[in-house]
Amino acid sequence: MSFYDGTDSSGKENKIEATGDTLEVPEVPKGVSSIFVDEGKWIVYPQPNFTGGSFLLKPGEYKDPGEMEKMAQALIAGQKWSGQCRSFRQVAEGSMMLFDQDNFCGKRLFTKKAKDNFTYFDTKSMIIEPDTNTKKARKHPQVDLVFVLDGSASIGTDNFAKVKQFAVNVSRGLHIGPTTTRIGVVQYSEVVTLEFKLATHADKGSVERAINNVQYQKGSRTMTGKALQSVHAEMDWREPPTKRVVILLTDGESHDPVDNPAKALRQDGFVVYAVGVGPTPNDLTPMVSDQGKVTSLKDFDKLEKEIGELSEGVSRGAEWAVYSLEGFKGKEWQAFPGFYTSADLEKNLGGRVGSAKRIV
Repeated sequence: MSFYDGTDSSGKENKIEATGDTLEVPEVPKGVSSIFVDEGKWIVYPQPNFTGGSFLLKPGEYKDPGEMEKMAQALIAGQKWSGQCRSFRQVAEGSMMLFDQDNFCGKRLFTKKAKDNFTYFDTKSMIIEPDTNTKKARKHPQVDLVFVLDGSASIGTDNFAKVKQFAVNVSRGLHIGPTTTRIGVVQYSEVVTLEFKLATHADKGSVERAINNVQYQKGSRTMTGKALQSVHAEMDWREPPTKRVVILLTDGESHDPVDNPAKALRQDGFVVYAVGVGPTPNDLTPMVSDQGKVTSLKDFDKLEKEIGELSEGVSRGAEWAVYSLEGFKGKEWQAFPGFYTSADLEKNLGGRVGSAKRIV
């Protein structure tokens, strides 16, 4: 990745290579004015030594300070883009990254080993990044997936058709059946409609026809919190170890609070993705199960390029068995790829990470 003191990737270039942690780079007197990320995900810190906040940048061009402020995803709730980039880390594929501070700050311990002990490292947050070599990916045997589709009037008839086609195309990449992956659909605006439940359709053809038959609500409001609450309470989910997944597609900020409904889904182990066309990543972050599950797009035509990654992520199984004690002892947690804060580690491991074994 590179950052510049001029807009549109102009002016003085500071190039960061993906060779390990970059502890410190000089402060840009007038602030960073544009960034270009050529590949991979990067965590950017406003201060040296991986402090002062943390922001996630995905591949693309961030042309000016306004776009950076909107599109740099804050990994700490409420954190504002400062205009400075003083230290950097790339999120390495197929790895486990442990951090001694919450929200992916501070010192890092990095492993790609088949098994590892983390003696004397006090883990406060963790990232598990999948290997994109899909031949190695472990598929989850049972998945319940619900698409939650924004049916408000701002979407528009033509774009709602693209949203439905997106759901169809993601479904085509999954192994659908009554004992494997089941699909449900919810549409919402100011009202929430369970278009069809998970047990209703048992094959790809039936699911595709049902999605295509969904009638656009053209509602006046975007009640995302109400929709997430209904999905949690009213859908016919199977119990764990079934992997339970929600993919939310929306074009705007919610008109009602999303924090508590989203938190309830997280606490019950749901994996929640948010795909937004128009909203910034920071608008979407409160809706997801972890910060790595946010996709922000500029228009509906860009939905197509997200299909493969989402289909793969939905069906992907746990990649690491993580233990609270060294020597692969204590409490065990089979962890999916994701970004995990101290609250997640407390819930799943009692707040301590002692060792881990790769499952795939």
